[in-house]
Amino acid sequence: MNGDYFKLLGMSQALVVDESQLKDAWHRAAALAENPEEVHRAYAVLREPARRIEHLLALQGRKTGGNEKPGATLFDLFFTIGATLKKADDIYRRASEATSALQRAGLTGELLASLDELQSAGQFILTEKDQRKAELTAFSFPNLSDQEWETLATLGNDFSFLSKWESEIRKRESHLQEILIGKIV
Repeated sequence: MNGDYFKLLGMSQALVVDESQLKDAWHRAAALAENPEEVHRAYAVLREPARRIEHLLALQGRKTGGNEKPGATLFDLFFTIGATLKKADDIYRRASEATSALQRAGLTGELLASLDELQSAGQFILTEKDQRKAELTAFSFPNLSDQEWETLATLGNDFSFLSKWESEIRKRESHLQEILIGKIV
């Protein structure tokens, strides 16, 4: 990072940004920039809550979350998501290894059930993200206490895990849908 990405895009520092305002600022800055790659990098950072929080923490000289495991509020979800992903991987493997149309057809019910589980998990993750976004609006940024900065780092870490899990769920959904489409075609 070469500086304040908010400033680069002509925006005020904020924990929550309006997506349309961010896009407008990005387009304006990109049109005028000598270094458009830096403007695109700024947009990529500011549009993701985890990266935006990390950027703000860095600007304030604060320690970023960077934990290798989810916080206490997400720990149970970690195991649930893990089990859902593992089940999807197992079904995908078995369907990929099936040597006959009858074997593949026999897995259709499990494939559909796994897709439903993945979609439910994805919805739960979106709900968790929305809850954390609501928590961000409660802060009176930038006048935060040390405890609030620590809480902010934890929220950033939570966003990071939720985004990773969401990506993994979408990947599994895609794999299972490919198997189902292959059966239909």
